[in-house]
Amino acid sequence: MAKALDVESRNPPDPDRGRTNVNVSNGNVKICFEARDLAAARALLNAYLGLAAASLDTLAKSEGV
Repeated sequence: MAKALDVESRNPPDPDRGRTNVNVSNGNVKICFEARDLAAARALLNAYLGLAAASLDTLAKSEGV
């Protein structure tokens, strides 16, 4: 999941509005946001929460969980 999210963070649609950094620490995926304003932060947060949820759902289905 971290690898998929990292690919997205390296190719932001509008780098002037905000950036993200994805890493794994102690088995936890950490996503750090830096945004130009509150609206950009909200857009980034919603996008990455949606991507993370879709990734988790896909992983769960592929592992039979």
